Amino acid sequence: MSGRTPVIAVSLAALALVTVIIAVIVVAMRGDNPAGAAKPALIEDRGPLKHRVPATDVVQLDRDTLEATTDPNGVAGLKVTDAALRAQLGLAPTDVITAISGRPVKRQFDVYDALLGASTMNATSLYVDLLRDGKPVLLRWELDGDLRAARTSSKSSRTGVMFPALGSASLPAVPDPLLDRRGQPEVLKITITR
Repeated sequence: MSGRTPVIAVSLAALALVTVIIAVIVVAMRGDNPAGAAKPALIEDRGPLKHRVPATDVVQLDRDTLEATTDPNGVAGLKVTDAALRAQLGLAPTDVITAISGRPVKRQFDVYDALLGASTMNATSLYVDLLRDGKPVLLRWELDGDLRAARTSSKSSRTGVMFPALGSASLPAVPDPLLDRRGQPEVLKITITR
């Protein structure tokens, strides 16, 4: 057995060397693209389009600025109708938003739900699936500011009422109607002694 072991080891080493040489030749040939062949895109080119967006602009996506739409292929989504907001968000007039951070959006409420979920998780960016000229595009909104704070301030500016945080010193003291005797008639107190 001892005489065969070196022969087997040398044979396996030779086989490994031949395999490596074949692999090097295949890789070298793949590197030479024939004329006219398309080169694969670099990894940096494959990522989503990036756009820096103020969080206060993102929370303006509501029923006043969105319109439900369906394209001829039956894909439903939303278009931003406000031209100024659309420009701030990096959208084209024909862009149809089909999903925000993986959540499909077909109605205005779907956008509210997606933004609520993102603000709950303190998201710093949102991924927006679009149809741009009929082609799917991924857009990354890098949020400038806190989405949760922007949602709260936009809610208070619409209603005209500020919603302070629980436990904050700015909450007014509410009198207890059972303990507060202001405006009540005086009660005659009688003491009985023995």
